[in-house]
Amino acid sequence: MENLKSKRKVLRTAVSKLFTEIENEIKTTNVNKCLLEENLKLLTIKVEELSKLDLQIEELLDSDSFEAEFEASQDYAERINVLQFRAERKLNELTGSSASMSANKHVVRLPKLTIPKFNGDSLYWNSFWNSFRVAVHDLCLKLKNLTT
Repeated sequence: MENLKSKRKVLRTAVSKLFTEIENEIKTTNVNKCLLEENLKLLTIKVEELSKLDLQIEELLDSDSFEAEFEASQDYAERINVLQFRAERKLNELTGSSASMSANKHVVRLPKLTIPKFNGDSLYWNSFWNSFRVAVHDLCLKLKNLTT
């Protein structure tokens, strides 16, 4: 019995450290998403181990101390669940904000340039050059004026 309680004490200490790390990460303005996900996953694993230990301890308790022990473990589990919900909500906000940031990118549609092909006949050179100059050279000059 004492052996199980000492194991639970060590696990609760580890969970408390993760608890404070997650709380601090949630409160910061520049949240490290990967670190938050890792800590949340570790917390989930440790909580499962802790609940198994709590069940083993509860089986060995007498009826007098069972109620107090059960209530304490439920309070601890409730605090952890609230923190998990907060962390998951923060992760959802982060993924939602990154999706909205990518949605805000501007898309520019450029006109399709249709330039007739020059077949090498000198009779058609002037008409080809005029259409090429209007479509490419004059347009590039106008675009340079827009950017400067």
